[in-house]
Amino acid sequence: MIYFNMELTPEEKRKIYEEEKTRIEAQEKIKRELQAEETAKKEAQQRIQNEKKAKTRRQNRIGCSIGLGIISIGILALIIWALSTSDDSSSSPSPTTVDLKASVTFTGTQFIITNGDAFTYRDATLTVNGKYRLRNVTLDAGEVYTVGMMQFADRQGNRFTSLMKPQSFSIYCSSGSWYGSWN
Repeated sequence: MIYFNMELTPEEKRKIYEEEKTRIEAQEKIKRELQAEETAKKEAQQRIQNEKKAKTRRQNRIGCSIGLGIISIGILALIIWALSTSDDSSSSPSPTTVDLKASVTFTGTQFIITNGDAFTYRDATLTVNGKYRLRNVTLDAGEVYTVGMMQFADRQGNRFTSLMKPQSFSIYCSSGSWYGSWN
């Protein structure tokens, strides 16, 4: 058997120690870098999650805003519709008000309307029985007009027909009003 003397010199021991120390430091450095990468990866994932949540919140807010806008427009349209279809009798002058010098006769199928004033009735509304209307009529001063009964309609579009009897007639315009009735 052959035996070798394995005794290391102090210089060799120092060299081994330095190499071992460098190897351990390199391993620790790699561990730190891996941990830093892992931390950065987790932070990036958290940022992505936060951005997705923020985007969802923004989309929800936009959706909510659009929804509220649609609802507001709907309510506004409903109010406008209600005001446009409201009974005009509340805004018409009372039957005792006689400002205009007008006269109306009924032939059985036509209304004969006379403007006895010295001014034109512009954008006048003619109403039969408080319900059937003809709007935006111009009646020039001193003129006589013949208007067929079928030209008058209620809010639903139903026409005044020969089966109906005229009981009252009114003229309303920016210049004044006139009211008359038949027995």
